[in-house]
Amino acid sequence: ALKWLQKNQNPDGSWGKHHHTAMSSLAILTYLAHGDTPLSSVYGQTVKKGVMWLVNKAMAHRNKFVDVGRHNPKGADRNVYSHGLLAYSLSEASALIPASVISEARDIAIAQVIKGQQANGGFHYGYQKGNKSNLSAASFNFQALKAAKAAGCSLSGLQPALDKAVKHLKSTATKTGFYYITGNKNPRGPSMRSVGVLCLQLLGEADCDAVKRLGSYIAKNDMQHLNWKSWEKGGYDSPYAFPLYFWYYGTQVMFQRGGSDW
Repeated sequence: ALKWLQKNQNPDGSWGKHHHTAMSSLAILTYLAHGDTPLSSVYGQTVKKGVMWLVNKAMAHRNKFVDVGRHNPKGADRNVYSHGLLAYSLSEASALIPASVISEARDIAIAQVIKGQQANGGFHYGYQKGNKSNLSAASFNFQALKAAKAAGCSLSGLQPALDKAVKHLKSTATKTGFYYITGNKNPRGPSMRSVGVLCLQLLGEADCDAVKRLGSYIAKNDMQHLNWKSWEKGGYDSPYAFPLYFWYYGTQVMFQRGGSDW
């Protein structure tokens, strides 16, 4: 997979034909998770070019959120995903690569995440303020805040933002999961269960009642659907629609749980 990404990196250091910020952030996260830095013998130049592309993107969008491309008429709304991923990737990069320019870019991106958080602790499309939140969009922003804290970010608003995130997730947990969009009748149960549980795990709440209860539910009921057939039977009407999204979060929940579940 890493070799494939290396082969398909754009000349400027980014990835993808569209949604460059989101795709490039996800790609760099895979290298960082593998322990690669600009000093790595095989992937060093790939990481260096990719990280610097992200740094330049953050610097160029100082004081405003990263857009996701003019090709998408709803692009301005979707920047909550792409910017959250940018902040997440730069935070992880700053933990592994001791370069002041990366830390500076991280702080710029994280400051915008903090600014975009709602009073209730959630996030919504376009970083809109109010009481309507989207957990799918919020997840990458929650992970970015946690990664920044772990990397040593000292912005004054970071800890309060983390505290609000934990309170928000705990207060919105139900007996069977979490919301997709508050008030939306399509909860996307399995995916949102995994999203909410993983975020609480990463935010240091692995032992809270909601994580234990819902984590056990995922292990017992959802993991059996980690196959293409669960998707093919129901398509977009299936509770297990968007399988790669569900697998991305579900497998991480099991990894955090460890033991026989993992």
